[in-house]
Amino acid sequence: TTGQSLMSRILIMGVALTIITFLGRLWWGFELVTHFRVQYVILFSFLTVALLIKKRWRMGGVAAICTMIHLLPVLPAYTNLHKNSVEPASVPIKILFSNVRVKNTHYPQLLDLISNEAPDVVVLVEVNSAWLHSLKPLEQIYPHRLITRGRHYERIALYTKLPILSSQEKYFGHYIPTLITT
Repeated sequence: TTGQSLMSRILIMGVALTIITFLGRLWWGFELVTHFRVQYVILFSFLTVALLIKKRWRMGGVAAICTMIHLLPVLPAYTNLHKNSVEPASVPIKILFSNVRVKNTHYPQLLDLISNEAPDVVVLVEVNSAWLHSLKPLEQIYPHRLITRGRHYERIALYTKLPILSSQEKYFGHYIPTLITT
């Protein structure tokens, strides 16, 4: 029937996307597919139930396996919610976050923005060597800083007036860094 054909097509596309999530090291575009794991879990969960109701055991099993493949990387984010909780700050913290775009060369404008806004924490993504060189003046205002080891433009730069108590560079995927900082 049309419903079964549609479910088969969705499953085939979903399996293809699942395979692509393992190919991020080959091309950055494949890495983008990993950003939707929660949505894949929801899709494959519904698909698993629908296929099992229709007694399509093998296809339901494939959908269940795909559900688990996508669930395992995101499960820790939802199960450790209270494990690393931090007491709320008694004073508000002002954070400036910007994707500076690697090809952008408007360095003075960003420095002016930071100066005008006077944030406690500055987080910048898509930072390359030219950006890091242009951001040197921030080191006088922000004594604490972290820069990830990403390739080309995948770097993150964090500048803060507040002491860094702990920091971890983590990769959710193959080569795009994430900073986890207290």
